[in-house]
Amino acid sequence: KGKNATTKIDGMELILQTIASWRKKQPSTEDECEILENLCLTLASCMFSPQNVEQFLEAQGPELVLRCLKERVHAGGAALKVIDFMGSDPIYKKACEQMVEAGGLKYIFPIFMGRSIPKPAPCSDAGKKKLVASSGTNTALTPQQQKANKKIQHARKEWLQGLEDTIIRIVYSLTRHIHPDSPNDAFERLLVKFLEADCEKCDRLVELCLKYDEKSRTAEYNFYRTTEEDDLEDQEGSAVELAALN
Repeated sequence: KGKNATTKIDGMELILQTIASWRKKQPSTEDECEILENLCLTLASCMFSPQNVEQFLEAQGPELVLRCLKERVHAGGAALKVIDFMGSDPIYKKACEQMVEAGGLKYIFPIFMGRSIPKPAPCSDAGKKKLVASSGTNTALTPQQQKANKKIQHARKEWLQGLEDTIIRIVYSLTRHIHPDSPNDAFERLLVKFLEADCEKCDRLVELCLKYDEKSRTAEYNFYRTTEEDDLEDQEGSAVELAALN
């Protein structure tokens, strides 16, 4: 090749092919798990660009994510954030429609209902088994083991909370972008999901609204309480300084 010869690399295709290697299996090491997580974060960041979304759709990216969700592996949970199509550009509407056409609703709504949750890899903190004391002995867990268990418990909570946060945004994106004029009966298919099983999806929506309303009220109360305490401390500090001057 000459000096001026260049090689064009399709970054989108390369990332998708690498993620696809874990679509049916779990990462076997912490390094593999970190690589997978970083690839999915990179891909999710790329989705802020309409041009990248177009390439993602052409490379059948939504179909890959749905296959990972079908297998309920770590890649499914890590890649879920990639199909969070919140943008206002028309390409995000097309992305939601393609996701419905690919049969994505049957994988998205079970997660929304708290079922069929992707399992974290055993090599990740969220996927590790908690340590237990040996049965039939008086040996208790050491402080280090107790600390390890707390780390595992915290990682699992973060994993589940992250999935819930993401799936809420995905359902919102679908209801925002899927219109009666969407092709392949996408609107009707989405509507049926909320009507089936005695409207359990609507009940779930109300449940989540109440849950996050309570969280919001608690956070607001704690914020203002902290502010009042800080103001009170400032006032007491000023009073002490004035007393010292006198």
